Amino acid sequence: AGSAGLAELVATSNALGLPVRLRVDDEVLASLPPAVAASTHRIVQESLTNARRHGHDVTAVDVVVDRVDGALQIVVHDDGRPTTRGRGEIGYGLVGMAERSAALGGTFTAGRDERGGWTVVATIPVEATG
Repeated sequence: AGSAGLAELVATSNALGLPVRLRVDDEVLASLPPAVAASTHRIVQESLTNARRHGHDVTAVDVVVDRVDGALQIVVHDDGRPTTRGRGEIGYGLVGMAERSAALGGTFTAGRDERGGWTVVATIPVEATG
């Protein structure tokens, strides 16, 4: 579930035609508690799945995983426009990501972005879970 796992998710998405860029600090991922690392992997995986299934005309997806103010922050942004169904509805994937974040004391938001597209942000306190 570390950086190799995230790189594999990105490679798979790219192979499926979803252009994804990953920015992650390997040292940050290496120091995460196992539950946070596993949740990070799952949140990125579900976000990429949603971009592929529900985004229309997506030309770029940016995945950024970094430590911000004592927490791990996962941001996945795509530049697509919503399809007529699915995007913006509260589905099981969004609920699952929110529950994973909350179970670790974190927060989760997802929605249309003012820049266009869709953004997922999960913030999980690292010290509190370690």
